[in-house]
Amino acid sequence: MNFIIDFDKHYPDSKTITLHRNYRSTQNILDSANRLIQYNPDRLDKDLLSHKAAGDAVVFSNLDDEHDEAYWIARQIKRLHDEGVSYLDMAILYRSNYLSRTLEKVFMNLNIPYIIYGGLRFYDRQEIKDVMSYLRMVSHGDDLALRRSIATPRRGIGEKTLDKYFEKAKNENVTIYEAMKTDDSASKRIKDYVNMIESFKKFYEENGSIESLIYKILEDSGLRKAFEKAEEIERLENVKALIGEAKEFQDNTGEGIAEYVQMVSLYGDREEVLDGEYIRLMTIHAAKGLEFDTVFLMGMNDGIFPNRNSVLESKHGITEERRLAYVAITRAMHRLFVSSNAGFNYVMSQRNKPSRFIKEMEHKETVHDVRGIRQSESPDKRYMKKFQRKLSLRPADVVVHDDFGEGIVLKVDTDTVKIAFNHPFGTKTIMRNFSGLRLKGDLT
Repeated sequence: MNFIIDFDKHYPDSKTITLHRNYRSTQNILDSANRLIQYNPDRLDKDLLSHKAAGDAVVFSNLDDEHDEAYWIARQIKRLHDEGVSYLDMAILYRSNYLSRTLEKVFMNLNIPYIIYGGLRFYDRQEIKDVMSYLRMVSHGDDLALRRSIATPRRGIGEKTLDKYFEKAKNENVTIYEAMKTDDSASKRIKDYVNMIESFKKFYEENGSIESLIYKILEDSGLRKAFEKAEEIERLENVKALIGEAKEFQDNTGEGIAEYVQMVSLYGDREEVLDGEYIRLMTIHAAKGLEFDTVFLMGMNDGIFPNRNSVLESKHGITEERRLAYVAITRAMHRLFVSSNAGFNYVMSQRNKPSRFIKEMEHKETVHDVRGIRQSESPDKRYMKKFQRKLSLRPADVVVHDDFGEGIVLKVDTDTVKIAFNHPFGTKTIMRNFSGLRLKGDLT
């Protein structure tokens, strides 16, 4: 980059021709990009001018938590789609892969078709399947979970050994794990694996916390070391997001590991959209060179974007992050929505605050969508108020739960509501003030 900036110093006879005209984005979008990049030092002075009109204002919104942010995005998408904008003309960009999790669940609950462009859906990612295989072993010990957990990390137990236990299990009409557990002549490696799984089961029976169990699995199984050795920071971020989800699931539902495994299976087993209309979800890096009529830039929180690790690891980190934000903004042709949230971030272990880039992007034509958000209140007060409101419900109402999906209200009490959810969850009693419960069709 310095070579380009200092090019005329190295070649004094050269002539610089600045290309100001932009044929992709409206002027309001370009004004946000121009304002942002001005904060980078040692840059070539260039402001883009649009070949188009000013266009729609860039819209910013800071929501209460990641669930509200996802529903806010879904609400804008539904409105635009009803107005005739194709799903194919809309894209959602984010700095880190783990941010797709909540959005994917909301889209599945609301039947909004989507694909992960250039990547995998959250529950299809290798590290998520690895951790879930251990949770499934603790929950019910199915054969597929055993084969995955016994091979990740590798334990020196080969296919011939597994085939032997498969035959033993078939003859005894038990699972492979039960066949291993009852084999007095098992090898040390098999016994070590069985002892590890039994220790996880005992830990959960005594502790009852899925969050704590996952941390123990990461340490005792060797998964954490495997991720760190491979410098797989992104995989660790995804696992931390899963831990946060597990904690919220238990805190909000009071359910245990069997129900959590069922919930993940329900979302993970849904078929991926392969044709027709769909929205593309992708990282900003994957979006380079692409353009869309409408872009949603989500997760605009300090530490996420600009990325905390990038800023700490390099003196030019913030400059590079700002250039990446510039790329994200200029993917939009006609509409740009920028969102952040004030919820707790389990990956960074802190409450979110809006990205510094939002302030840098603002200009006189930008708009802040503050519907339902009390800007005068602190994030903590706004967060607690979510748990003070009670949803107005009646028997036979159709509702959508963030984890259990669609259900029908059977009975409403003062503080709780009894709901019959679709298979495999069945009937459950939910607190009426749970923020992840909404009437079907209500995206507020």
